[in-house]
Amino acid sequence: MTTLLGILFRPKFLNNAQSTLAFVSIQKMVGPSLSSQSFNNLVFQDFYYLQKEASLPQLAEKLQTTETNVREYVQQEFGMGISDFFNKYRISYLLDLLNDPGNRQFTIEYLSQKAGFPSRSTMYRAFSKFHGGNPSDYIEKMNPL
Repeated sequence: MTTLLGILFRPKFLNNAQSTLAFVSIQKMVGPSLSSQSFNNLVFQDFYYLQKEASLPQLAEKLQTTETNVREYVQQEFGMGISDFFNKYRISYLLDLLNDPGNRQFTIEYLSQKAGFPSRSTMYRAFSKFHGGNPSDYIEKMNPL
């Protein structure tokens, strides 16, 4: 009977304390949350995706969160994995470089390195996937003879 009275007339602060403890435990398991502002600042304003060594572990470390949080955020917000995310924005940057008349004297290889691609083959695959065709054809279409 005493137990029943204790359950029925339990102080509210005990309920709050337990739910707070449960929330803190869940946060520790999941890791710190990821704010869209910190993600956007690092990735887009600081052009993190242009670094050749850009990676999920390094990005998570810089954002002070877990790899899982970053992976899920990118999937939810952009609908793709982290490698495709990096490559899509690298291709966008590469197209800007190719469209700039001041870059006409540079090779595709040089511009792809400037766009953060670790290799020529990675750039060609990404170009085909996100733009279609290849950079040489794109340049020819821009500069018809």
